[in-house]
Amino acid sequence: MRLLVVLITFCVMSSGYAATLTGERNVEILAVDGQKYSNKILESSDLTLAKGLHQIVVRYSSSFPKDGMLTSKPYIFNIQADNNTTVGPVDTFNSYDQAEKALEKGISWRVTNQNSSVMIKDANILFGEGFFPYHDIEKLIAKYNKDNAIISPSTADNLAITAQGESSDYSNSAPTEQLIKMYRSASKADKKAFRIWLIEEDMK
Repeated sequence: MRLLVVLITFCVMSSGYAATLTGERNVEILAVDGQKYSNKILESSDLTLAKGLHQIVVRYSSSFPKDGMLTSKPYIFNIQADNNTTVGPVDTFNSYDQAEKALEKGISWRVTNQNSSVMIKDANILFGEGFFPYHDIEKLIAKYNKDNAIISPSTADNLAITAQGESSDYSNSAPTEQLIKMYRSASKADKKAFRIWLIEEDMK
């Protein structure tokens, strides 16, 4: 299933439907659509992904001379990726005290691309436990999505696209047969996501 999704994503990107996601200075992208990703905090690093809606996890981290390092908890929210998309805090923190107060209050984020600039004031925070609370970020995201009955934006679409006969194993089958085989071979999480997606489609 994951291999098929990767292949589909590659095909979509190579067709000119790709976008780049960049974390602004002092912003680290930890995950996209439930998959771990890490860029260098102090350097710009572009992540290529399909245009459209994506769930991302980011955090702010900066070192202030004499005062030390400040790192926020991971924030999770959805973005619309289109061409060159950047994500960063709305405010600029020029001092340790300024940044510390912002981290206590909660950071507001801004997502910008050529079509829009969206401010996200109420992004949720992921909370981990233990000495390395965010070591397994994928597990935290999965738990967060499950607890909040959230489907990662790409999950249902990927399952639906895959079910359209992208697998050569099903290429000679009738459409209904393809869907049945894809559903039976999917994971429990994908089956649940697909069922919810079908219900939502029927309600439109």
